[in-house]
Amino acid sequence: MAMRRKAKQMMRTLALAVLAFVTAPVAYAQTLEGAQALMGAGRYAEAAQMLEATIVAEPENAAAWNMLGAAHNYGENYARANEAAERAVSLDPATTSYRFNRALTRWEVGQFEGALDDHDAVLARNPNAANVLTERGATLAALDRYEEAEASWAASLVADPNYVWAHYYRGQA
Repeated sequence: MAMRRKAKQMMRTLALAVLAFVTAPVAYAQTLEGAQALMGAGRYAEAAQMLEATIVAEPENAAAWNMLGAAHNYGENYARANEAAERAVSLDPATTSYRFNRALTRWEVGQFEGALDDHDAVLARNPNAANVLTERGATLAALDRYEEAEASWAASLVADPNYVWAHYYRGQA
């Protein structure tokens, strides 16, 4: 169980790096950067408050909704994380990082089929994303589809032979 928490924390750190590349509207870029800095410091509740204020001012800001989902996910408020991730994807379904983050929140609330759909949508645009292939494998394992999970982890290691989380899930770390 402790290893799973450690793995989740590392995936959260990776997702924060992905969030760094999300483009925000110019008027709220500073707020989003501030929220991201708070999340990087582990101050998830404060980041969520800042992002909720941004969303009140600009309810169609998909980047803010996405980051709010991440703040709630990191703060282990998975139901709220999933709601925010759903909204981000509904506003901007083409942004793959939003779909990936929604997959992570769906996994946390037990929506494994939905998470798998999101992983597959991201992989359709970037078939060599080692992190997505690895999380797809974890989702397949949660669905008791172990052979497919193993194939997904193997594909992750083809994409990036040094991707530690694929090794971890395969029991080789």
